Amino acid sequence: MSSYLTFYLVPKGENQKPLMFTSYSRSTDVYQAYYEELHPAFIGNDDKPNYTELTPDKALQVVNAAKDDLKKAETALNNRIAAYKELGNMSDEAVQDIAETKDYIEDLKSNLIELQCIYCWVGDIEYSDFEKVLINID
Repeated sequence: MSSYLTFYLVPKGENQKPLMFTSYSRSTDVYQAYYEELHPAFIGNDDKPNYTELTPDKALQVVNAAKDDLKKAETALNNRIAAYKELGNMSDEAVQDIAETKDYIEDLKSNLIELQCIYCWVGDIEYSDFEKVLINID
């Protein structure tokens, strides 16, 4: 069964219902980043859905965690390259290891860009016709 991280926008005004804005499936890095860092509310099974409010601080928390992951991966890559050079032996396995780590780093960078975009629009929500952003997982 699929699971989704869903973002909702709540229009300004009294008793406004959240409007679904976008969602990410469990297989995406955005879903994983938000799930691991914030543990959003499960939508629930009853008539009243559950939400977690996504504030700019929380969105920045996710961005900062992704930046930390990227720094760790880059440090690990640099350490591996230095170790391989010190050994003087660049076997096929070493070349493959470095290539896979570089691909992983590129994936982390792409995800970081998307997380930063989310942070930007969450931070600017007050300048729109919406009062807040809500998220949940179903």
